[in-house]
Amino acid sequence: MICWFGEVEAVEVVAALIEALEKDVDKGVRQEAAEGLGRIGARAKNAVEVLQTKAKQDPDRRVQREAEEVLASIRRGLAALEQKKQ
Repeated sequence: MICWFGEVEAVEVVAALIEALEKDVDKGVRQEAAEGLGRIGARAKNAVEVLQTKAKQDPDRRVQREAEEVLASIRRGLAALEQKKQ
């Protein structure tokens, strides 16, 4: 599934999802936030650092797995964009 946002909207959505992933006490909310970042794809590149942390340190294993998957997806998307530039 691909989500389309305007550039300004994407920045705001990514920021809100990062905050939820970092700070929400509900593991379900954190997992959904990670999934949302995955739907945004490479435009969620500002979330890479938080996703790396959550993949290693979130107390819930499902959130860790989701963060790992989303991180890999964002990295693939960024690599594809780099190849298009060349």
